[in-house]
Amino acid sequence: MCKGVVIAQGHTWLIRNNWWVGGLSMKRQDGDYPTLVQKCDGGTIKVEPAGLGANVFNLYLSGP
Repeated sequence: MCKGVVIAQGHTWLIRNNWWVGGLSMKRQDGDYPTLVQKCDGGTIKVEPAGLGANVFNLYLSGP
């Protein structure tokens, strides 16, 4: 289980939406992409971009 992780959609203008991802202990991982990582109960959650723009991303959960 990964407590304290939030994925939310925002609204900035008439037709523009954006996404927010955060967690209680989420940190940016160094590398080619701006990847966010948070350790969970024996596992890890990872969020990274999957395409152009802020609305396309991959979320990975590993561990028990």
